[in-house]
Formats: sequence, C-alpha cells, structure tokens
Amino acid sequence: MGSRTRMPVLCTLMCHGRLGRAKQKMFRFIRKILSILSFLLAFSFTLLWIRSYWYLDEISCNYQKLAPQNHHLINVCSFTSTTGTLIIHVANIDIDLKRPDPVHGTLGPDSDELGLHSEIKSSRFPLPLNQAEIYSDVLARGVAGFSFKHESSFFFAEPHLARWTWITIPHWLLTFLFSIPALFHLRARIRRRSSLRRGLCPTCGYDLRESKSTCPECGAAAVQSPPSAG
Repeated sequence: MGSRTRMPVLCTLMCHGRLGRAKQKMFRFIRKILSILSFLLAFSFTLLWIRSYWYLDEISCNYQKLAPQNHHLINVCSFTSTTGTLIIHVANIDIDLKRPDPVHGTLGPDSDELGLHSEIKSSRFPLPLNQAEIYSDVLARGVAGFSFKHESSFFFAEPHLARWTWITIPHWLLTFLFSIPALFHLRARIRRRSSLRRGLCPTCGYDLRESKSTCPECGAAAVQSPPSAG
C-alpha cells in the first residue's frame, strides 16, 4: 500500500517539476527577446539622437474624409526628430464646405487626397526660414527638452476650426527608458554567472554543490559552471 500511494505522488511531483522548468525556460526566452528589442530600440534612438543635430527627420501621416453636413475633416499626426528632441504633433482640422475656402479648396468624393496618406522626409541643417521658425518656437517653450502646447482657433477667412497639440520629449529620456530592460537582463546574466561559479542555483540561490541533477529547493535544472582556465 505504501509503494502504491507513493507512485502518484512521485508522478505529480515530476510533472510539476517539468512544468516549472518549462515555465522558467519560456520566461527566460521572453526576457531575452524583450532585452534584445530593448537594446535595439535604445541603440536606434541613440543614433537618432546624434543625427538630430545635423538633420531634421520627420514621419507624418494624415487622414482626410468628408463628413455629413458638408464638412471636410483632416487628422494629422507627425513625429519629428531635431536638435536632440522628439516632437509629436497632432492636428485636427474641420473645414466647413458650405463656405468658400480659398486656401484648402473643395474636395469631391473621388478626390485622391481623401483617405490615409503617409510621408517620410529628411532635411539637412540649416532649415528654410519658415520651417525653422515653427520648430524653434515649439522648442523655445520647453524646459529641459519637455514641453506641452495645445491651441485651438477658428479662421473666418478660411472657414475651418483647427486644434493643435505639440509634445516634445528629449532623446536622452527615450534612450534611457528603452535601455532599462536590457540593463536588467545584463544584471541577471552577471548574477547567474556569479552563482554558477560559487556552486549556487541561479534561480533561488540554493547551494548545489551536493546536487547533480536538479535544485532541491526550486526544482530548476542544475547547471554546472564551466571549468576555469588554469
């Protein structure tokens, strides 16, 4: 009877141990993927940070549609990198088509301008005067590279309502934030190697010098440290 009751218990413990090791491998794989993505993003923003002092790079997209009651709606979103800062610009424009608009004109239902459009452009410094004034005004409002600006206005000569939102974020903050997962992964690998050299379990820190297969504390597989070069 004793041996019969022990068998299901042993099978259950073995299954739990295997599932635990599978979960640990899956979590380690996910952490590794996230750390690689983190490193790539941090490295990309570092390069963009350096480049921003010689070039202005911008990615923009706009969506235009004709709304009921003769309204033309324009939604614009752009990301601009310049002088160590990322500028996020969101604009919403509502044009009343019942009144003549000499600037925007009138769009028909089959116009090519309707729908979603995107554009990527790059400009080398110095910028044209009109373009430089726009970004210099936005950057001048910031403190340590951070700023927020929201405006709305109605133009009678050009019958439309416009709302703008400007947000600026310094590149150094984005580089730092994206590098955090990679730094944690590097710290974990250093601690793991240190634990293996001292004969400890890299998962829970239990002494594995008397265990050859698995850790009796957490069930993790015992990994032997590589022999040191003599």
